[in-house]
Amino acid sequence: TMRQLAFACLVVCWAKQTNCRDVSVARPPQDVGSDSDVGGSPTDAVGTVVFNNSVFPACCSTPYPGQPCFFRIPVVLAIPNTSVVLAFAEMRGGAAGWGCSDGAGPAVAFKRSVDNGASFGPLQYIAKDTDPLHNALRDGVVLGSTLYSHGTSFLFYTSCYHKCTATQSYVIRSTDGGLTWSDPAAGNLTQMFASKPWQMLQFGEGLGVVLPDRLLTCGWVGQTLAKAGGHFGHAGVQCIKSIDGGASWILAGYLPSSSKFEPEEPEIAVLPNSSILLNLRDALRSHRRWEALSSDSGDTFSAPWETAVIGPTSNAAMASLASGRVILANPRSTTARANLSLYSLNPHALGTAAEWTYLRTITSKGSAYVTSTRVADPSRIGLLFETGPIGVYESINYLVTSAIP
Repeated sequence: TMRQLAFACLVVCWAKQTNCRDVSVARPPQDVGSDSDVGGSPTDAVGTVVFNNSVFPACCSTPYPGQPCFFRIPVVLAIPNTSVVLAFAEMRGGAAGWGCSDGAGPAVAFKRSVDNGASFGPLQYIAKDTDPLHNALRDGVVLGSTLYSHGTSFLFYTSCYHKCTATQSYVIRSTDGGLTWSDPAAGNLTQMFASKPWQMLQFGEGLGVVLPDRLLTCGWVGQTLAKAGGHFGHAGVQCIKSIDGGASWILAGYLPSSSKFEPEEPEIAVLPNSSILLNLRDALRSHRRWEALSSDSGDTFSAPWETAVIGPTSNAAMASLASGRVILANPRSTTARANLSLYSLNPHALGTAAEWTYLRTITSKGSAYVTSTRVADPSRIGLLFETGPIGVYESINYLVTSAIP
């Protein structure tokens, strides 16, 4: 059948991945764990399918013909006081020679919803990487973080972080709810870290924050694979800030790695006391989420600590809701990317086993990368996540779900 043929194509893609964000993670079995979602029984697929990998996706047609091709690494933003939801993903393959691994696509896949995520419009391509060197090396776009402030949506991303000796980092902007986007060349942030000993800044994946005196987003830094001889040489997490509404950006706080801890893929959220919480994946595969705290709006960070939240080698999603509550979404397993679950933060118990309270499991099926966004209802949260009833990456779905016990 077409479904079986398409899935076989994806298996070929997975088999070819090297040096990517999935290389050490096996496909989960049909069900993992015994947790259940709201209603008591996990579902095979939840939410609205935004990017579909279970059939040959549209990115295999023009303007980037070729196969194999699929979507990975979701990023989402619900624009406040509107019904608009912006969904982004890495477009893998789609042109001869691009392959399937991280960065193997020359553009960001983008869809826009005008009904709070109940449906999404046609597939578009934005943030197209036209750099001749990047295209010759077949090393393209990697997502990414987003934020919204005073009528402007921001998308941060990186290009050529495998085969180049130095990456290029960008921010693009939309002032009309995602209908049009600025030229990437006008938002090249690379010179900001030209004097640093690391050559790569990869944002997110996740949601930046808006503070009274600044905008803030974070990424992880290191050496490119080409520079480090096959290993990223994780240097730590680096935040950047804007004090002029996003017109320009400068370096903010830095959290270094150590022999016991290599932070990457940071999530950030504002706590009720205005502190900034970093939630991090550990590249050393401790199968625990790590955290650090900033009391000066992200200019400096505390020593990191290991939390009680388990997880595979994957990202997570964290957001502070309008109610002030902070919610974490994470695959709840140490052995596979599955059991996407919600946790609620107790800000008075930071660094203790009581810090995060497990709420429930959204689905016990495969679930990998996830990002979140604040929605109009302060008791709910929007999630854009990779999932599938058979594998992990059959589709990227959007779901608005309760964030209360």
